[in-house]
Amino acid sequence: MQRINKISSFILLLLISGYYCLSQELIPYRQKDLWGYMSTDNRIVITPKFEETRPFQYNRGIVMKNKKLGYIDTTGKIIIPCKYDTAYDFFERHRDTLVASVKMGGKWRNIDLFGNEKPYQYPPGRCGGDFGIVIEYGTYKINNLFGIVRWKEEYDSKNAKILFKSDTIMKPQYIELKHVDNSQIFIANNNKYGLISPQDSIIKSFEYDTIYFNFIENIIYLKKGENIGAVHSFGNTLAEVKFKKLTKVSKGLMKAELHNGKLGYIYKGKEFWRED
Repeated sequence: MQRINKISSFILLLLISGYYCLSQELIPYRQKDLWGYMSTDNRIVITPKFEETRPFQYNRGIVMKNKKLGYIDTTGKIIIPCKYDTAYDFFERHRDTLVASVKMGGKWRNIDLFGNEKPYQYPPGRCGGDFGIVIEYGTYKINNLFGIVRWKEEYDSKNAKILFKSDTIMKPQYIELKHVDNSQIFIANNNKYGLISPQDSIIKSFEYDTIYFNFIENIIYLKKGENIGAVHSFGNTLAEVKFKKLTKVSKGLMKAELHNGKLGYIYKGKEFWRED
C-alpha cells in the first residue's frame, strides 16, 4: 500500500509539473490599482481583483488580498487563503513532494499545494552533484593587458587525488577583462564594454557604458546611457536596451519599467503592459 501511495504521489507530481510550462505563460497584469493575469496572446484570463500577483509555478500563483498572501490556481480560484505575511514559490523537497515556505505570526512553516502544513526546511540551494572533471576559466595579466586561461581539475580515483592542469586560450590583448561565470562568457572593456567568449568571438559588440553580471539571477545586464537591457549568461537576449528598470521574476519572465513610468512584464522577448 505504501508503495502504491508513493507511485500515486509521483504521478501527481508529474501531472502538476506538466502544468508548469503552461502556467508560466500567465503573465501578471494590472488595471489601475488591481492585478490579475493575462495570456501571451493578450487575453485577460484572470480578472484583476488582487492587490498583488506573482507568476505561476506548479499551477499555483501567489496573490495578495487585504495585505496578506495566499495561492490561487490557473482559473483564479483561491486554493490557499490569503493569510500569510510572507510567501514563496513551491519547490521540490523530495522526489514526490512539493512545498512552499510561508511566514505567519512570526513563524516559518512549509505547506503543500493545498495549504496543509509540513515540517519546515529551507529551500534547496544551488549546490551538489558528483565530482568529476571540472573546467574553470579565469583571467591573467601581463604588461597591463589581460588574457584568458583555462584550469582543468580531474579526480584521480586510483591515487585518490585531484590533478590540476592549465593552458592559455587567449593571449593578453585587452585593457580590462572580467570573468563573468563559467558559461564561457567574459566582459571586456576597451573604453566601451562588450561580451566575448574565451575563444574571442564577440557575443555583444563593444558599445555599452556598463555591463554587470547578477550571479543569483544568472543574467547579464547591459547599460547604455539611461537605458538598460538584459541577456542570459549564454548571450541570448532577454530584454532590449531601452528600459529604465529590469528585474528577473522567474525563468523567462522579467518585470520592466519604461522611462515614462509604465510598468509591465517581458516574457521570452514579448512585452506585456498594464492599463491605467
